[in-house]
Amino acid sequence: MRIDSCSFVIELNWFGGAAPTPPGPNSPALTATIAPAPLCANMDFSDDEQVFLRDLVKGSRQRHHHVKWVDRDGLDRVTVLSQTEVVKLNTIAGRLKVAKGEVLRRAAHIPVAKPAPPAEPVGGIPAA
Repeated sequence: MRIDSCSFVIELNWFGGAAPTPPGPNSPALTATIAPAPLCANMDFSDDEQVFLRDLVKGSRQRHHHVKWVDRDGLDRVTVLSQTEVVKLNTIAGRLKVAKGEVLRRAAHIPVAKPAPPAEPVGGIPAA
C-alpha cells in the first residue's frame, strides 16, 4: 500500500502472505518506509520565490553564529548570523578594534533611513 502526500510518501509492506486482518503496528511482519515526496505539481513558484526559498534552505544548512550583545535599552540580545554575515561583522569589528557585540550595540544607534518620497509624475500626469 502506498500513501502519497505533498509532504511525504509512506509505503507499507507486510510479509508472510495474506492475513485475515492487517497486523498491528508492533508486528514484525509490517514495515514502513517514509520518504520525502517530490514537489507537488500544484506548487508553482515564481522566479523570485524560487530564489528566496533556495537561499532560505541554503542558509538553514549552514552553521549559524550566535552573537551576544546589549541593546541600547539595556536588554541582552542574541543575533543569529550566517557565515557570510559573521565574516563581514568580523571585518568591521577588526577595523574598529572592538568586539562583535560592541559593533552591534553601536549599530543599534544608527537611525533608520526614511523611505524616499514617491516621484512626482512627469508633466503632472499620474503614472498608470
